[in-house]
Amino acid sequence: MNKIHALRGDRRAIALKRGEALVAFNRKLTIARIIDCVGGVHTYYAEPKTVFDIQTLSELVDRGFWMQLTVGGQARKTAKKLKIAA
Repeated sequence: MNKIHALRGDRRAIALKRGEALVAFNRKLTIARIIDCVGGVHTYYAEPKTVFDIQTLSELVDRGFWMQLTVGGQARKTAKKLKIAA
């Protein structure tokens, strides 16, 4: 996982608009970092011996921030390409 300040300076994080956020996971999917449009970084840790999926993380964010996470178009397009290749 990238360091916090590297995530904040990423071109995708800088381009965020109001109401958007960037979600980054570590390789083991046990830590999730959400970067909001004003550069705030919010770190979530999975329960021991479990990994994050978008549904679990969305539930945590919904309880903490009262907002819902949805997968953006670019991520959907990439996932579709990977599914076609498989």
